[in-house]
Parts: sequence; structure tokens; C-alpha cells
Amino acid sequence: MVTRILSGKAMYRSGGQNGFLNEQSGALLLAEDAEEGIFVSRPYDSGVQDIEWGKLTLDIDDNVPFLVFVLFFSKAQTAKRLGEMESVREQYAFIAAHAAVTTSFRDVLLYRDGMKSGRFLQFGIKVMRREAEAGIRFRGYEITFPKENFVSYLPAIYQNNPQLERYMAVLQEPYLALERQIEEIPAKLDRELADREQLMRLARWLGYEEQMNTLDTELLRKLLAQGTALAARKGTTTYYTELVKLLTEREAVLVEKSGTRKCTLFIRREPEPDKIKYLAWITDNAPLGITMKAVVLKPDERLDGACFLDYTARLSEKECMITADGINIDGIVLV
Repeated sequence: MVTRILSGKAMYRSGGQNGFLNEQSGALLLAEDAEEGIFVSRPYDSGVQDIEWGKLTLDIDDNVPFLVFVLFFSKAQTAKRLGEMESVREQYAFIAAHAAVTTSFRDVLLYRDGMKSGRFLQFGIKVMRREAEAGIRFRGYEITFPKENFVSYLPAIYQNNPQLERYMAVLQEPYLALERQIEEIPAKLDRELADREQLMRLARWLGYEEQMNTLDTELLRKLLAQGTALAARKGTTTYYTELVKLLTEREAVLVEKSGTRKCTLFIRREPEPDKIKYLAWITDNAPLGITMKAVVLKPDERLDGACFLDYTARLSEKECMITADGINIDGIVLV
């Protein structure tokens, strides 16, 4: 069974670097004043002596020159020695001097006829900048072991043929890439695990394309958490009041003016400054033919929540609960 090692979204946790900046997305961005960036991965332990590693795949921007050096070793003392070095560049120089694989390809086979292998693997990469090139990103990598080759599914007469293995490795890659995409589908549909790009794609599916660019990532997750139920209620009073509550954390009342195709969305308290902007696109997405406006009520303005009065007639939540026996508010009984 093949094991896949993923760098994870936070590249700064996957090894040491020099010349890169950490982006919020987790990628490493080549600094503007750096001509080159160095990254050295942490050592990886397969747990098996003299194993044949499978493949190294790099997620790095296209048309960017880089060099990769892959080091195999059998003793943990080598990893300790690398860890004790003073700088990432010193570690990179050691790996480059003793590497079993040197390449400038994004997809690297880690097994060849006669290649020395080992229980541990560690690699270093140097990314170089061309003139006037900006925004160079190194997003992650994947390592597999042991080697996986479709030759193993063929009759024994075809086994142990390095040339055939390399040929089959080219043919198997599209299939394995599709298999990986299928395996990633559950994570991409999980709003808690998906990255912002995927969250925006999910928001488009629910019809929130206009709104999603204005929402921060966590608010976008909350919208998706209730999005399916809300989307089914589009055009109803509940949809707009719940949306206001979700986006602004304020209670709202939607009052329709009979016979006019107009309605007013009353917000009981003023939202925080960074959230009041959401009211505009809520009202812009009113049902076809309906004119909607949002009104933020001040503390001394009242609305009963049921009848269309004016902006100065709002009952508080306690007052809305008046029964036949009345209600006591601060010693005053309202009946």
C-alpha cells in the first residue's frame, strides 16, 4: 500500500526557509528583495530500511527556474547532524553535495536502476527569480513510498525491468492524479477543511456569488453552514431576517407595506462598522419587483414588529410579549 506524505497548507511548518515570506494562505512567497529562495524539508522516516521511495511532486508556479536535491540516508544521526547546522543554507549545501537525485522537474521519480536509497529522505530546493518577475509562490509538495508502478500488475516475465517501469510511470500518472482528486472530494466539500478558494466555489453553488468577495473566511464558513437552509427560503421574510442576523449579529424585522410592493428591513441595533456594509447587498437582492430598504433603528425609535407604522413606533421585545394580563416592566404594568 502506498503512503502519501503531504506538506500541508502551512509550508513554514514543513521545513526551514530563507528568502521567502509566509503568506496567509500557507504558501511561501519569494521576497521582493530576494534573488533566490531556499527551502529545506524536514527529514521523513519511511520506517523501512533500504526502501525504494516513490515520487516527489512539487506545487510551484509555472515558468519559474528551480533546482531540487533529494538526499536518502539510513541513519537517524544524519538527520540530527542536519538539524544542528546553523542555517538553512548550510543544510541546503550539505543536501546538494550528497544528493542521490538532482532535478528541475516538478514530478520526480525517486527510484532508478542502481540508485542508492535509504530509510530517511530529506530534500532541498532553490527557487530563482527571473528579471521583473514577481509573486513567485511555492505552495507545497507530496512524497510517496514505497514506489508504485503498474508493472507489478503484469505477469512475472515483465517484472524487474527498469526501462518498462519508467515507461509505465508516465502512463500511470494521469490515472493516479484522477484517483487523488477523487480522494480529496470529501475534504473539498467540508466547509471546515476547505480553503478560501474552495469556499467561494461552494458559495457560488448556493447563489451567493455577489456576496462572497466581501465576506471574511470565517463568516463565509458560517454562511455555508446555514446556506442550504437559507437558500431554500429565498424571497421569504425568514430568509432576510436570518441573513441579517448571520451577517451583522443583529435582530431584524421585515415589514411589508400593503399593496405597494415595498418593504422595509428594520434592524433593531446598529451593526458594527465593518458589518454594516452587508445590509446593502441584502436589500439589492430583494425578490423581483419588490423594493426593499434597510433602516437601522436608534434606541429611541420603536416598531411593533407586525404593523407598518413609522420609524418612531417600535415596541421592545418585552413589550411584544404583552398578554391579556399585562406585563411588568420596571414596576410599570402594561395592559
